Amino acid sequence: MDKHFYIMEKRNGVVIDDKLPNQFEDTENTCQQISEAVIQSLVQLQKVDYQKEHLESIGKPDGYLSRQVYGWIKRHERSKTEEIKYIDSVEKWLMDHIPSNEEVTIVHNDFKLNNMMFDPQNPDTVIGVFDWELATIGDPLADLGSALVYWIEKDDPPLGITSVTDKPGFYSRRALLERYTQLTGRDVSNINFYLTLGFYKLAGILQQLYYRWKIGEVKDDRFAFLNVGVANLIARAEDAKNNKLL
Repeated sequence: MDKHFYIMEKRNGVVIDDKLPNQFEDTENTCQQISEAVIQSLVQLQKVDYQKEHLESIGKPDGYLSRQVYGWIKRHERSKTEEIKYIDSVEKWLMDHIPSNEEVTIVHNDFKLNNMMFDPQNPDTVIGVFDWELATIGDPLADLGSALVYWIEKDDPPLGITSVTDKPGFYSRRALLERYTQLTGRDVSNINFYLTLGFYKLAGILQQLYYRWKIGEVKDDRFAFLNVGVANLIARAEDAKNNKLL
């Protein structure tokens, strides 16, 4: 495991958000290289022996997914502003389908493209991962589900976030999943749970921001239409639970 995942130090690189950095050629091959680097980095992170690295204290793997499900349901309830189609169906399904996966790895809990730094000359090389404050130990498929949710595709409705991954050449969500399976050999037959949870969590994050705007705590009018993204994310969660996305 490369030390850049768990050593705090200054690095010089580029972060990719809703467009390719100027240093990278705007080609489908570049997009493929970035896609491969992202999934390779997730796999590499999950290979870290958290016990050997004395990281047992960063979390409690027992009940991790249950805490995620019930914790996010409470967050949705506290920030509710309007009725959202499918949300009751999604919440009940999540509570009724919590997996009992006993495998434990480091979980970043916000693993996505714009939380990574790339070598400025090499789109196939990740040199750092940011935002570790939510990191814990638990089910490795939770990070996979979140990464897939943030991996926007061209046919997605407005989800309240932007990403360059809808450009031609980037892996599809399905291709990312298949590549992850090739690299890890893990059983991902239950991926719909993790994908549903991922969409539901992201909807919760945006709903909290929208709630703060709605009550006047935040004046940024960019938040005014986040409720549209929330509704579309919940609809995507409904699709995922019904096996309509992958």
